[in-house]
Amino acid sequence: MVDHGADRTLNIFASKGYRGIRCAVPADLPLPGFLLSGTWQFESQSRRREHSLLQFVTPSALHVTDVTGCYFFTDFGADRDGASD
Repeated sequence: MVDHGADRTLNIFASKGYRGIRCAVPADLPLPGFLLSGTWQFESQSRRREHSLLQFVTPSALHVTDVTGCYFFTDFGADRDGASD
């Protein structure tokens, strides 16, 4: 597994069609084509020290992004109290 250090930045995208579905893409990698389809919107950036706030397992997520270029996860808080994106 590649060690990207404490400053690996992830770009976080939110699905426009499915509330709570997110996709994390390392800022130093090209965006997967599906993110450019208009069904996803950029939401935020997160440095490694902030990843625990994103509700995913950081080592696994970073390993998967090294292999696939992105990591899907669910933001369970997005559906709380009927909130929408």
